[in-house]
Amino acid sequence: MNKQVIALAALALIGTAASAQSTVTVYGKLDQSVGKPVGSTDKQVMDLAGSRLGFRGTEDLGGGLKAIFGLEHRFNPDNGTSASSSTFWNGYSLVGISSDFGTVALGRQYVAAYIVQNEIDPFGGDTVAALRDIGVRPRLSAINASEVRIGDTRVADVVRYDGKFGPVAVAVSAGEAPAGKPDRPTSFAVTYKDGALFAGLSYENPASANDQLITVGGTYALPMVTLAAAYSSGKTTTDLSTKSFLIGGTVPMGSLDIKFGYAKTTNDQAGSAADQTLGKIGLGLHYKLSKRTKVYADIAKVNGTLTPSTTSKNGYDLGIQHNF
Repeated sequence: MNKQVIALAALALIGTAASAQSTVTVYGKLDQSVGKPVGSTDKQVMDLAGSRLGFRGTEDLGGGLKAIFGLEHRFNPDNGTSASSSTFWNGYSLVGISSDFGTVALGRQYVAAYIVQNEIDPFGGDTVAALRDIGVRPRLSAINASEVRIGDTRVADVVRYDGKFGPVAVAVSAGEAPAGKPDRPTSFAVTYKDGALFAGLSYENPASANDQLITVGGTYALPMVTLAAAYSSGKTTTDLSTKSFLIGGTVPMGSLDIKFGYAKTTNDQAGSAADQTLGKIGLGLHYKLSKRTKVYADIAKVNGTLTPSTTSKNGYDLGIQHNF
C-alpha cells in the first residue's frame, strides 16, 4: 500500500513538474460602442478597438531555450462573425524559439516598425478619436474611403527577430514578396524605455517598388500628464512624398484618463497640383471600472482636402471595453 502511495505521489510530482515547463495563456478584448464614425452619417454599434480572442504559450526546452507560439482571431462582437472573411487568425499566427539573446518567430506577424508606430497615439489606435493612422502612418486616401497608406500592420510569411538589451529593444522583420509585388516587405525598429521616457525610431520598406516610411517619436510621463509626439516621412510607389506628425497626451485623474491630440498628414502632389492634407483632432474620457474594464466617450473632427465633401466631418462614440 505504501509503495502504491509513493508511486502515485511520484507520478503527481512528475506531472506537476512537466506542466510547470509549459504554459498556455488565453486572452482577449471585447469592445462595443454606439456612435458615428468620422466621414459617415450612419449612427451604429461599432467596434473600433479590434475585438479579439488569442492564445499564446511557451515550453521550456532546457539550456535557456523556449519554444513559443501565438494565435489571435479578430471578430465582430455585435454579430459574432469573423472580422476577416479570408484570414481566420487575422491578428497573428506564429511559432518560434526564444532565448536570452532574443526571439525568432515565423508566420503571420506585425511588422517590426509597429512597436514604434503603435506606442505614440494616446488612444492606442482605438475609438473614433484614434490618431495613429493619420499622424504616425500617413493616410493617402479620403477619410470616408477605403484606407490607403504606406506600409502594413501585419505581413504573412515573415521571419522576425526581437531582442531586449536593458532599456533598449530592437526588432527586425522580413517576409516573402507577395504575389504581384516586386519587393520583400522589410522593417526594423529600435526603442528606448527607461522610467518616464519612451523613444523609438523605425523604418519600413513595404513590398511595392520605391515605397518607404521612417518614423521617430516618443512619450514622456510628467507628474500631471503623459505627453506624446511623433513625426513620419515617407514615399509611395508612385514617388508621392508624404509626411505626418502627431502631438497629444493623457491626463490621469484617479480612475479617469483624459486623452487628447492632433494629427496631420500632408501629401506632396507632383507638378502644380495642390498638396493633399488631412488633419484630425481627438478628445476622449476613459474611466476604469476595474483593471480590465473601462467605459469611454470620444469625439473627433477632421479637416483638410482629404475630408469628405458631402458627409460629416465629425464623429463620436460611447462604449465599454473589457480585457481578459
